[in-house]
Amino acid sequence: MGSFRYEPAAVEVRCHENKHIIEMLSLRTKELLSKMSWSVDMQETFKSKKGTIFYGAPLLILLCVPRKEEWRTINLLDCGLAAQNMFLVAYQEGMGSCFIGFACFLNQDPKLLIQLGVPEDHEVIAPMIFGYPAENPRSKPREVKILKWIE
Repeated sequence: MGSFRYEPAAVEVRCHENKHIIEMLSLRTKELLSKMSWSVDMQETFKSKKGTIFYGAPLLILLCVPRKEEWRTINLLDCGLAAQNMFLVAYQEGMGSCFIGFACFLNQDPKLLIQLGVPEDHEVIAPMIFGYPAENPRSKPREVKILKWIE
């Protein structure tokens, strides 16, 4: 997973392999989400002690960038490129991966982020989990749709 060494310079990488930390972050994310307006089903999911935001994955990676409005678009793109590269490398190595957008709500708890080693002036943009899948189903055929070809 050393692919992040070649990512854009603005991207900070924080890796967590401690199951207790990952579970604590899952509970904190659910806590933050439960305070918001969601459908009844989602509210129940967030209030439940069962299940986890991170699906029991053994590795959580948080891609973080400086909180600078003038660089926001570039930082979002940098994180997207970094995440894609990491997902591709993970797949090549036989690992599964998933982007966990709900974990961006951890930005509402800056003290927690500092405890995790995220610099005070940074925010989480791309939370991702990695692990070895229990099963490896075949991909379904997909039709390629080109919206408009420009010549």
